[in-house]
Amino acid sequence: MAASAITGVADALQNHFIAIAASESPAADAPAETEAAAETSKPVEVTLAEVRAVLSEISRSGKTDQAKAIVQKHGAEKITELDPGKYAAVLADARALANG
Repeated sequence: MAASAITGVADALQNHFIAIAASESPAADAPAETEAAAETSKPVEVTLAEVRAVLSEISRSGKTDQAKAIVQKHGAEKITELDPGKYAAVLADARALANG
């Protein structure tokens, strides 16, 4: 009995929200969608500390040579010499190595 009551409530809520969505003007939604898209397309700031933490963990796991190769691949000999514009790419490579 409780399961059918919950299912009934869920169906009623779904129908309610479908009706609301159908009655809203698409033109009114456009600015909100544009703002939401702008928020999700902002580049994520990656810090040196984040890069260092992941590379350090890789190094501690016995993959020091691979960690150093990632840094060198991005044009530096040391983590502190990395171009801040490359932090995201370095972090992506490091996480791929750590998870792979």
